[in-house]
Amino acid sequence: MTKILPLALIFSFVAPIFAAEPLTDVLYFGNPASEESHALKNTDTEIFLGGLDTPARRFLPRTETSWEAGPLSFDLKVLSDCQNYLTVKFWGSDTADGMLILYVDGKQYGYRHLGDYDILDHGGPTAACPGRFFYTTFPLQRHVTDGKFSLSLEIRATGRIWRYGTFFEQYQKDLLAPTRGLYAVYTHPDPFFIPPADELQSTWREPVPIRKTPGDEILIKVKERCNRESRRVLSEKRPLTQQEMQFLAQAARRSWTEVSKNPDRVAEKIVEGIDHFYRRSLTEPELTIKDPGQYNPEWFGVAPLSEAIYLSAKNPAFQQAMDETRRETYAAMIADSRDWLRKHRRQYTNQSMIIDMNIYKMNRALQVISPEKALPEAEALRYLHESLGIRPWLGPDTENGPQKPLGEHFFQLTKMGLTRELGYVGGYGEVLDWAAQIYECTRRDDVPGDEEIKQQIQKMAAARAIFRFPAVDDAGFRAMRLETAVGWRDVQTPGPVVYGEKTGNEGDALFTAAVTRDPHLLGYAQKMLADGQYFPGVEALLSQGGLRVTNVLLRISEHYETVRAAPASEAEFPMCGTEDFVWQDPENGVMAIKNGDEILYISFYWRAGLGINRLAKIHHITPAFERLATVIPEVQFTPEGKTYRRADWTNYGFANGGLRYPGEHHSLHAGEELPLAKYPDGIPAVPGKESIYAGKADAYFLQYGPYRLALGEQVNR
Repeated sequence: MTKILPLALIFSFVAPIFAAEPLTDVLYFGNPASEESHALKNTDTEIFLGGLDTPARRFLPRTETSWEAGPLSFDLKVLSDCQNYLTVKFWGSDTADGMLILYVDGKQYGYRHLGDYDILDHGGPTAACPGRFFYTTFPLQRHVTDGKFSLSLEIRATGRIWRYGTFFEQYQKDLLAPTRGLYAVYTHPDPFFIPPADELQSTWREPVPIRKTPGDEILIKVKERCNRESRRVLSEKRPLTQQEMQFLAQAARRSWTEVSKNPDRVAEKIVEGIDHFYRRSLTEPELTIKDPGQYNPEWFGVAPLSEAIYLSAKNPAFQQAMDETRRETYAAMIADSRDWLRKHRRQYTNQSMIIDMNIYKMNRALQVISPEKALPEAEALRYLHESLGIRPWLGPDTENGPQKPLGEHFFQLTKMGLTRELGYVGGYGEVLDWAAQIYECTRRDDVPGDEEIKQQIQKMAAARAIFRFPAVDDAGFRAMRLETAVGWRDVQTPGPVVYGEKTGNEGDALFTAAVTRDPHLLGYAQKMLADGQYFPGVEALLSQGGLRVTNVLLRISEHYETVRAAPASEAEFPMCGTEDFVWQDPENGVMAIKNGDEILYISFYWRAGLGINRLAKIHHITPAFERLATVIPEVQFTPEGKTYRRADWTNYGFANGGLRYPGEHHSLHAGEELPLAKYPDGIPAVPGKESIYAGKADAYFLQYGPYRLALGEQVNR
């Protein structure tokens, strides 16, 4: 009987029998007969026994240091009159620092960074799926295969890249270690690749061991570091930086810190620092928006300094130092910086949150020292509500009101609670730490924060929970990992260990649960503690330097105690439960399915920032192996009447598309015409300019093995 999992505008049929079309050809690397029959020619590779003692080939660095190795050339059969796919087999426990790139007729397939057509393998230090094989599938463009019965292919290896490099040597690194092993390569007409039945497979094994160390003894080291850093800051002979003032004010509010016992000296150092900063701003007018001591200064202005003021407001020594002159001069500086940020708001959700939070922090300081210069609370909250998708995001302020660069109805979050970037993003979409900071800003001592913000955080957390799946950490212990394979701005797979939220430079993994006391977030946090996966993240933070990290460490012990003291929650991650389901977010074009012991993530709207590309990305997790596939769905869209013509780039996205490699390197995709989808009225459609509207279709349809899928948008706010 066919099982139906319905949802509005989505249907998924899980059929009991599915017969895929047979493979067209297969080459087994390391098998002499198979290699000979496919005219394999080897340069810079070796045969080795890999997973399950299966022969494979891998590239080795050249004896003379080089950024590349290869080529490895061979022939494969294709079908001449239909869509062909190519699949490569990898062992999920292999790790590598190098990249593998396919060439067809001498031209590069895919883009090295964040392209819709991807390269064969990005390598990486983390095992993709330990103890199992994974299969990566790519569509071969019709102009390459039509009228042909075989292709001459090459695979080449390169070192890793640094995506922000501005010239070749900075961007492209040397190949210094063996690549990930190549086990087999297949051609086939069906996007749903099924491994031959005679290939060995392994299976996910339960129970998976639970990590026991490190434990809460690490909190001693956390407090030692915080005290050491706060002592250093307090004893500085020079005026403090913005970050130092902010950190000192935070530390002084915690009774377990040594500096909390010396409020007079704390107030003296903060006032000295603000005085010095203000005097500098008189001769360096851009200091209040481009402070060289602050990371991403144009997102912060003087918010760190303002937070120090707000946090110190009840310190009697600070109150005494704040005479009328200081209040006036500080307030003028803060108001100017706040208003500059109001005029320079940014679209990307995390940047919008950061900027709007800092607008609010500066306004909060003004409420303390100069209420007449502060915006009304409701107006200041408007920025936070816009950045969190509670209200439409209207963009930078102008003399004539909000700029509205994306119209009057653009929300920073989708209706389902994901950040609204250009599509689903994994790591870049993990913004619960910023959202928790925003909520905390709206709290006043023991008075709860803004209720609408709290409810929105709960929605965000519920959406992100869908994208955590059971796996193991790098040492083989039980863990939940973040789904990144279908993420627009993600490169490595699997994603990091993440439960409720990430531990990083802005917050720890218990932050949101402790601040909101939400039962689901508390349940995720409690599972993280039970799995022994919280303190490894804390330990990793301790290994990093800088006050940005130490400021996070300040709060860890209180968050830990809050979660420990909370009642046990029965909340579980959707992908760990017993119920099958289909979840979809049409605005971001992403779907998630749990079907028995299978998990399926699909990004129908796959890196289509420049036009309709008719590509979808799939991550299919099964007990025996995993599939990573780029496939071609059917799409329906309303055309704008303009097209984008692909440039002859071998890099893409944020990786200097036009940067040239030595010698002849051309893109297999150059010249392809991508139609632009219809833009909303009033929003200009500019070919070649990345946009959330350019490549978004109205509806998508896909048959992927036993799954028949459809996705369309019908958003009602």
